[in-house]
Amino acid sequence: MAHRPAALATVPEEQLPLQRHRDDIRGVLRTADIYVNPPRVGGGFSVAEAMAEGLPVTALKNSDGGDKIGDAAASDMDAYFADLEALIADAALRKSRGAAMRMSFTQTLDLDNSSDSLRAACELSLTQYRLRIK
Repeated sequence: MAHRPAALATVPEEQLPLQRHRDDIRGVLRTADIYVNPPRVGGGFSVAEAMAEGLPVTALKNSDGGDKIGDAAASDMDAYFADLEALIADAALRKSRGAAMRMSFTQTLDLDNSSDSLRAACELSLTQYRLRIK
């Protein structure tokens, strides 16, 4: 591996396999312990998929991934790598954070469960639009 963040310096290389593009992302996620959303724009959909699989997710606030995980998102790079380091070191933390991510996905992102809130949001938008055009 060319460059490693300090938080990953002690992790054996065989525990950090790189994956090429695959169509079965949910199957790949089922083999992971942590979903690391890199600090960049994009990746929100894959974060939601990781949450659905019950994986703990690392992401930065105000990013596509961070918007999905809410308060669990790191405020800066130091917090991001500290969170990753903690997840690597603590299996119980991974399990509890993963369960929280799955619950959050089910409550806020799962389309099968969001029809009522989506309809309410659409109705509110329509009401506000009608008030503006009067």
